[in-house]
Amino acid sequence: MLIKIFIILLMLCSCSTKDKNRNKNSDMLINLSTNQIYNYKEDIFEVSINHSVSNNHFVFVKQDNVFKASILTTIQIYDMNNDSIVIQDSWKDEIVQRYYEDTRSSTKFLTFKEFINLPKGEYHIRVNIQDLDNSNIFKSDKKIDLSAINGFGDLSLYIRNSSNEFSVVKEINNELKIDSNNILLSFQYFNSDKKINDLSIKLNDSNQEYISTFSNLSMDQNGFYSIEFDIPNQYYNYFDLTLSTSDYSIMKYLYLEDENNIFWTNDSTEIVAVMRYILPVSDIKALKKMELIDQFKFVENYWIDRDPDPKTPENELLMEFSDRVKFVNLKFFDMSKGWRSDRGRVYIIYGPPETAERYSNQSNGVYEIWEYPSGLKFTFLDQNGFGNFILIRKTI
Repeated sequence: MLIKIFIILLMLCSCSTKDKNRNKNSDMLINLSTNQIYNYKEDIFEVSINHSVSNNHFVFVKQDNVFKASILTTIQIYDMNNDSIVIQDSWKDEIVQRYYEDTRSSTKFLTFKEFINLPKGEYHIRVNIQDLDNSNIFKSDKKIDLSAINGFGDLSLYIRNSSNEFSVVKEINNELKIDSNNILLSFQYFNSDKKINDLSIKLNDSNQEYISTFSNLSMDQNGFYSIEFDIPNQYYNYFDLTLSTSDYSIMKYLYLEDENNIFWTNDSTEIVAVMRYILPVSDIKALKKMELIDQFKFVENYWIDRDPDPKTPENELLMEFSDRVKFVNLKFFDMSKGWRSDRGRVYIIYGPPETAERYSNQSNGVYEIWEYPSGLKFTFLDQNGFGNFILIRKTI
């Protein structure tokens, strides 16, 4: 209780700044991904289409002590080279949840996976998800270039599971989240002789760059190359992984959590940026005059000075603050970090609301209202239905 009181006083005594970057989808997750494998024998591509939409997009109606949502899904594959529709299909789904909180969940999804064989060419995949209870439509699309002559095919990443076997990592919103440094990279590569002479793996974050090179790689009978690779210990949280040959490259965005880090990230730039939400104006001005390494040291000392119980190995106040930032980065993320969003900023400063209610207005969009025991009330508005909640009102 003392920790909670102390952190509330700390937040109220500080000033916050509004980041200009907005989240586009926040915690309302829509993910459309594809994976294409070239079949050398048949000279076609075997394409899998994966789509998922989180429950908090939909309206659920209570029936027979459960909550139900009725959904119409339409998928279309358009051949851009021949100006024709290859596939168009529609079907209805009913989502059934026993508990109300599952209807608002951002971690439970309506999903489908389609498999189709396509010849070489360029295609546009369009998916429409319609909520039949309120006629809201959620759209997603992706263009794919199926070619066996232009470098890398899809890059798949695997990590070892509890049985010491490799299991594939699912890509969500262009990001691969992993919990192990030991990874396996699997990919196809196309050029005139279908061989790779030399290949490099480059890791890059905001502070450093690492390159490892490989030679004499062998292609298996299905046309795949595989590389087992150990990510250096200094790489955690967000960084880029790029595979390169002399002619082509392919990049993936990775996230690997450092369990020993006292902060929510190893990215010094992000740590300093988030701290501007709670630091007084005088400290923010002082930070602007420092180099990044000195800014980070300033933040470390800031939390050391505010450790509520220096006799314990943990800084309980920093742990609670870090948990808040981790929560918003997980729940409110999209192309940008969750801490940049309006809801993320409010959550970091004030903590979880006592109540959070959401309702829709056909003319304006979706409203979300947070209330705190102190009487503070925050009203957020998502005008386009894609989870981009903007703070429009703060009342006491």
